[in-house]
Amino acid sequence: MGNTVYVTLNEAAELEGITYNAMKLRNFHDNGKIKKIQQKRENGGRDITLVAVNSLSKQARNAWRERERLKELAGDAAGLPEANRQMGRPWYVDADYEWFEHQHKKKVYEATELGNVIRRFLKEAAAHRGDLTAFTEQFAQEHLGKSGRTFYRKVKDYQQAEAWAAKLEKEDGCSYDYLKVLALCRKPKDAGTFPSIPADMKQAVKNIWFNKEFAANRRTRQDLYEVLGEVAAGKGWGKLPSYQTVVRYIASLMGDGNLRSAYEYQQKGARQWKNENMVKRARDTKGLKVLEMLQGDEHTFDLWVMYKTRSGREIPIRPKLVCWIDTRSRMILGDIICRDADSQVLKESLIKLMYEDLPGQVPRYLYIDNGKDYTSREMLGVERKDRHNREAKEKFFGMGFDRAGRG
Repeated sequence: MGNTVYVTLNEAAELEGITYNAMKLRNFHDNGKIKKIQQKRENGGRDITLVAVNSLSKQARNAWRERERLKELAGDAAGLPEANRQMGRPWYVDADYEWFEHQHKKKVYEATELGNVIRRFLKEAAAHRGDLTAFTEQFAQEHLGKSGRTFYRKVKDYQQAEAWAAKLEKEDGCSYDYLKVLALCRKPKDAGTFPSIPADMKQAVKNIWFNKEFAANRRTRQDLYEVLGEVAAGKGWGKLPSYQTVVRYIASLMGDGNLRSAYEYQQKGARQWKNENMVKRARDTKGLKVLEMLQGDEHTFDLWVMYKTRSGREIPIRPKLVCWIDTRSRMILGDIICRDADSQVLKESLIKLMYEDLPGQVPRYLYIDNGKDYTSREMLGVERKDRHNREAKEKFFGMGFDRAGRG
């Protein structure tokens, strides 16, 4: 075969970015433009068709060269320790694409669009017969407004990612096309690591900041920096990080909800911290039966609709939903959409609940808030100021109440 390198039709199709059948048809109708040979199979059968790499398009030749370079890197790194082997891998090979996309949506979108431009460039460059450097410069200015050198670096990054995707796909059969997108993004910085602060100094900052006496006296970050200087002098540490760096590190610690809660516990004491942070009472909703307790409330929709008033004039409003929800099954009942909810609408909702949605059934408890619509005379039968007056309610309803307080 001489110095000419040959690949199979399947590999040629991968390099060209087309299907195997398309490559097979191209080989059949090549009119002698594609250099190929036939090779005997070791186990017998039909001969294997091999295609010369220099007969493929420029895009395919570049992809082949990138794959060969990766093979050389893999061969050179085979005898090296694992840490040295990882140095030759781009950052995006081991990156979590879903996390990166969630954190950098705009960058992923821009990289996707840039990938489309690069694919178009590679397709047009393969058919270009003139000065490729001038063509690259003109293409980059027209489509991206950047120099040809900058654009060419992006193209090389894209082709390298394409080679890595093909290499990994051969290993496990999974698709790694997302590497082409990540390769066009800038490597994210490691936030919150603070490499200028040694580990023992970080621990000292935590010990000072979360100290009970230090937090209870509401001492400032400036006080912490002064105490840290005394600790560093006693332990013989070298140069301290700047005050701004220490302040940013404390802000990073306080950004953690658990650490902030721990600081507030030390600062305010156990009693106040429990009053502000701990759950006072939790309702066991799973212990309830279906329709044993219904909760009523109003909800304002987050949209605007046109509403026709009684005078015939149309005005924009945000409609309100009045309904009851079963605490156990979370089913919505007695739903009414209106302009403004009042006691009359609440009664209509309750009637719809008992006579239409649940005919012949009555819930055991109705759980309502303390709003004026629910605690009006039309709803409770007594004045709002007497809603907790046992005697007034017994007089109106003609029955006794088993709770002397709120009921």
